Amino acid sequence: MNILFHLVLSISFYLIAILIEKLIGPHLEKDEPPLLNHKIPLIGHVLGLIYYGPNYYTSVAEKDRPPMFTLGIFGTRSYVVNTSQIIASIQKNARTLSFAPLIPYVAERIAGLRAELCRTWFVDDGTYTKGMGADHAKLIHHTLYTIDGSLDVNAAVLAELKPLMDEIPSWGDKFGIYKWMIHVISQTSFGAVYGPDHPMNDPQVEKAFWEFENNAGSLLTSAIPWLTARTAWNGRKKLAAGFLKYYKAGNKQASNFVSMRRKLFEEHGFRVEDIAQFEAGMSTPILSNTAPALFWLIREIYSRKPLLEDIRKEIQGIITTSVDENKEPQHTLEVAKLKKECPLLIAAYHEILRLNGIGTSARRVLQDTMLDNRYLVKKDTLVLMPFSPVHQETKAWGANAKEFDITRHLDKENRRPAVTFRSFGGAPHLCPGRQIATLEILCIAAMLIARYDVEPTLGYWTNPKLTYTMSGIATPSHDFDVSMKPLPGTAGNWNYRMGDVKLKFPLASN
Repeated sequence: MNILFHLVLSISFYLIAILIEKLIGPHLEKDEPPLLNHKIPLIGHVLGLIYYGPNYYTSVAEKDRPPMFTLGIFGTRSYVVNTSQIIASIQKNARTLSFAPLIPYVAERIAGLRAELCRTWFVDDGTYTKGMGADHAKLIHHTLYTIDGSLDVNAAVLAELKPLMDEIPSWGDKFGIYKWMIHVISQTSFGAVYGPDHPMNDPQVEKAFWEFENNAGSLLTSAIPWLTARTAWNGRKKLAAGFLKYYKAGNKQASNFVSMRRKLFEEHGFRVEDIAQFEAGMSTPILSNTAPALFWLIREIYSRKPLLEDIRKEIQGIITTSVDENKEPQHTLEVAKLKKECPLLIAAYHEILRLNGIGTSARRVLQDTMLDNRYLVKKDTLVLMPFSPVHQETKAWGANAKEFDITRHLDKENRRPAVTFRSFGGAPHLCPGRQIATLEILCIAAMLIARYDVEPTLGYWTNPKLTYTMSGIATPSHDFDVSMKPLPGTAGNWNYRMGDVKLKFPLASN
């Protein structure tokens, strides 16, 4: 009797959920992408996103393989794109599908910026071309996006890296490789952008940053973040306090980008507390993708001995060695030669970005638009473009699209369309700091490979599961200890040298 009662109750709840879903679910027009139903009504997609993270879109793409579908959650509709062909159409319709309207929402939710400041981000008729937000976009373009604008940051990156690579032996016989990478990336990136007095000099601020970054996604959906997104909330609070101290001290040796951004914000009514709050939330792109990308690059290269040796030979070819007056060896890594003389390293970098790129680009639909002459997207909806399905398209990447294979990036005769590589976003919203981040990652990797043998203390390289955070690159689920020992013949002083060369790496999404 008890079993029968629970069975009837379960069936009743199931039928009620189906009925509610039918009543509140999106009612699609003829040409809208097909609605993707879940076997668990009402909450099925929510559970899938919670459990699988961004990889949920990939699992759906593999199972059903619709080029584009509608996802209905609690009466709302979003469109999810699974093919590069549709993405190409979205990029052609940049006037009606834009990321710009989402920026104030992210600034308020992720950064905790005052609502009144977010509301004045754009002050125009809906074209998103006027106001502080538009001025900020222009500032980013001129100071980070262009080669000339980023010269000072590139030079600062190399200056910050040198002592950090020299101090590796001080870490001891064994240490967590990802912990080391997080520290190096934190100090290098913040030092280059914010100057030598940057907030990350305080170990507690550095710890708070990563607590915030790893949990920032919870702030987007939480109505009471101080309670239900407590880890991210507290991490951001400590980070903002660090930035407030930094800005009150004058940020005198900051990069041109930071100095000009502070001036812009003050012109638009930001108090110093507002600037610190904004920086706390929006500084995450500086680090969030760089550390995991470096991890996967080093893991994939060092776990493949033949590849490691081939890449090491490449790097040795761009190192010049001399002897100073004290007969001390002086080794210089010629950074400008990385682009043309280290194709294997750059190909490996592209491949780890492709395999571990799990981000999702989003666009707001500003007016009804027909995509690829077959799919209608309605005004005031979201279009989501997860990286993974496109990065695993067999048409673009071959039958072994899920496997690590750097040769696919070495074939200059058959270049793939840029739209099939999404790790840096897509036009017109490419990551403005992608060249700086690439320089940093490749210079760390090149110096490490040239100078150190890296061995896991377990005796083999584990393959950690992917952890899905707000970053566009999956982070490893756990750290593991390694030993880093200097290679024979590497004693002496080491430096980077780039000079005034305007270096631009051949990135697949350029």
